[in-house]
Amino acid sequence: MFGIIIINMRYLALIILCFNCFCGQCQAQSINEKDLIKQADSLYNNANYKRAASIYNTVFKANSRPGTFDLYKGASANAHINKNARAINYLELLVSQNHLKRYDSLLTDSNFLSLHKDKRWHNVSYLISTYKDDIEHRYGKTIKQELIEINSKRISQKRLLDSLVNSYGWRSVQAADERKLIATTDSTNFLKVQTIINTYGYMGPQIIGTEANQVMFNIILNKDASIAKKYIPIVWQAYLKGNASANNYAALVDKVALRESNTQIYGTIMLRKDGRYYAPAVLDTVKVDSLRKQIGLPPFREYLKEFGN
Repeated sequence: MFGIIIINMRYLALIILCFNCFCGQCQAQSINEKDLIKQADSLYNNANYKRAASIYNTVFKANSRPGTFDLYKGASANAHINKNARAINYLELLVSQNHLKRYDSLLTDSNFLSLHKDKRWHNVSYLISTYKDDIEHRYGKTIKQELIEINSKRISQKRLLDSLVNSYGWRSVQAADERKLIATTDSTNFLKVQTIINTYGYMGPQIIGTEANQVMFNIILNKDASIAKKYIPIVWQAYLKGNASANNYAALVDKVALRESNTQIYGTIMLRKDGRYYAPAVLDTVKVDSLRKQIGLPPFREYLKEFGN
């Protein structure tokens, strides 16, 4: 019996030794791979695409699931040296492994224009369009419903606040508690919208409907100017793609400008005085119409008519 125990203990020791060796090799391989990627990145950034591609190819052979940016640079490096098959293969991996992201930009990326003449490029285009449609069909309805529910809850909270103010006054404990609850809800709603945009892009009315699209924008517009300012380029790109209205973009720019410099560019922010609406602090009343026209907005006088002026 003791002999059996000794043998088993020796066998166990051998297993532990082998396991430790294996872990050590894996760790060394991981460290070596990171060093190689850094070396390849340095070569790529210095436009030494041939040597960069060689290293990326070596690393990708040993790693069945390379990182997103590694795949992009590997594809780009190979495309620059006319290794079309490898470049397209890496792009296919990039799209298929990360299908929850939008990769429309790959279709017009200057790094891959040389691949467009290759017959295999059609497969990349197909994958991108397929995953884009998949996102819209699988997630568009869910996001639309969520945004509409967010808006409905916000309206209910606002009505309750108005009722509490009428009954107890603006400075009452009841009204103050409801304002705190609304502020918490607004913060939560913004995090939801931020996640939607980071994951799926700025979704347009053709995907989530006009109401949900406007709710998404209003949540951004209601944030502090310092946060809202970061979304100006995002909303601009969304406007160019038809995913946001010109008025949305102009209102966001004007809101930030009013908070930062007490001016507005397009005159979209309106206030009311003595029964009439007016646009405060328009920066250039002479050029305002030409600025509005540049982004597809009607003349300022026509805009005023919408407010009964």
